[in-house]
Amino acid sequence: MLRENLDQATTVVGLDVKVLAGVVFTEIVARRFAKAGDALPAGLLGRYPNMRAALVLARAASPSPAAIDASVVGACREGGLSAPAIIELVTWISVLQMLHRLSSYFVE
Repeated sequence: MLRENLDQATTVVGLDVKVLAGVVFTEIVARRFAKAGDALPAGLLGRYPNMRAALVLARAASPSPAAIDASVVGACREGGLSAPAIIELVTWISVLQMLHRLSSYFVE
C-alpha cells in the first residue's frame, strides 16, 4: 500500500505534496494544532495555490472526524485541485490514519 501510494510515476499531486501532507497529519495526530482550520504559512505556499489547497485539505482530513467544510471545498476550488488530486490526498491521509491506528496495537 505504501509503495503504491509513493509511486512517482502514478502520483497526481506529487510526492513533495504527499510528504508535506504527512507532516500535517502528524502535527494533527500529535495535537500540536488546536483545530484543523489553523492558518498555514503563507510565504512559499502563497506562490503555489495548488499546494496550499492540498495542505488545507490534508489538515482538514487528518482529524477524526474529518473537519472538511465549505471553506476547505472553496480552498480546493480556488487552488485548482482536480478530483483525482483530492481523491489521492484523502486516500493518502487514510493510509496514514490506518498506520497510526495499527501502531497503537503494538504499544503496551
